[in-house]
Amino acid sequence: MTWAQERIHYSLFESKYQPKPWQEQQELLSTRFTFLNYSLCQLVEGTEVSNISDRKDKKKVIDITGIYLLIRGVIETYLTIYYLNFETKDDEQNSFRNNLYKYSGLSRRQEFEIFGDDGKRKLQDEKATIAQLKQSILENAYFKSLPSDKRKQLLNKNEAREYSWFDLIKSRGIVSVNFLTLWKLLSNHAHAEYIGTVQLNSYVTNPNDSLPGIYNFVSQPLMLVTLYIDDLVNHFTAPRIVYYTLEQDLRTKIEFFQQIIKSKETIK
Repeated sequence: MTWAQERIHYSLFESKYQPKPWQEQQELLSTRFTFLNYSLCQLVEGTEVSNISDRKDKKKVIDITGIYLLIRGVIETYLTIYYLNFETKDDEQNSFRNNLYKYSGLSRRQEFEIFGDDGKRKLQDEKATIAQLKQSILENAYFKSLPSDKRKQLLNKNEAREYSWFDLIKSRGIVSVNFLTLWKLLSNHAHAEYIGTVQLNSYVTNPNDSLPGIYNFVSQPLMLVTLYIDDLVNHFTAPRIVYYTLEQDLRTKIEFFQQIIKSKETIK
């Protein structure tokens, strides 16, 4: 599936598609999405670990913490791609979102303590970029249409997005309650919370009992790959052409997973 998504996305480059200025993040975010999925596949195959008593005695274990961290990264990367590129067709709104995304990231980096001269110089240079981004946001027609308190919140709190991950999940039509629960659950591993430790202990104690649940979790990023394929096919000509050159069996699987992730019980 990841190969198919990568091939379909590459068709944009082959067709010499000229992206709009607000689409500048798509290429790198797509690369991030692809790398995360390939790394996830590697972890699912098992990580080779040596016996403490005998380094030559090795066996493969499933790094569930690493898997869960990657799954959360896959989810949030896909949602960011969707938010910045596909959710709305309005150029003003998309321009605003792209500028806000950059403004938030660079503003937060100003809070970092930098020690090297090159890093300090870069941080200083970025202040001018931040000022330009803020001015572009303030002049944006879509931004001006937002309520005053919303405008203040987005700029003063350095928000990277207009709304929450939860709202993005609903907006994309990923209406599976299990998907939302999964995303929340993964935060326990991302932030080393106690529940994450309990799950790790459960796997270490009874690895075979935990594997079905792990494999079920891994199926979620696979479904997101098919949603990204859906986005590309519905928004660009070249990806649509390449999609219909794929084998019928592969297209059937892609469309099957697309339906699964969008057809479960609606989020309340």
